[in-house]
Amino acid sequence: GRGSSPVSEPANGGGGGPFVERASPMETPTISLENATDGDTLLLFTSRDGRSYRIEAPAGGTGSVQLPAGDYNFHLVPRSSSVGGQTGDATFRRYHSYDLTCINSSEPNPGPHHLGD
Repeated sequence: GRGSSPVSEPANGGGGGPFVERASPMETPTISLENATDGDTLLLFTSRDGRSYRIEAPAGGTGSVQLPAGDYNFHLVPRSSSVGGQTGDATFRRYHSYDLTCINSSEPNPGPHHLGD
């Protein structure tokens, strides 16, 4: 590693970071990427011992990968310029699955909008 570890900050929404954790009948964690953007998206994982895994999801599609349980760093690499990349770390536990949805975050929804009746 490079230097000392930064002070850990509380993750948004709990332990899995952007991942939604669900119980799974399979021992090996399954990570799924749902790509709701208009460009291909790549999700890279690196384990503590240096192994790497990847999920590629086409625009409007999904991809998944099975990872050994453990701690990982992840890097979300969207091909769409309207989506910000994301990096972080996550712990994937046995008998759980994890879902990440990538959406166009910085782009306003197309209008027109009608509120109320």
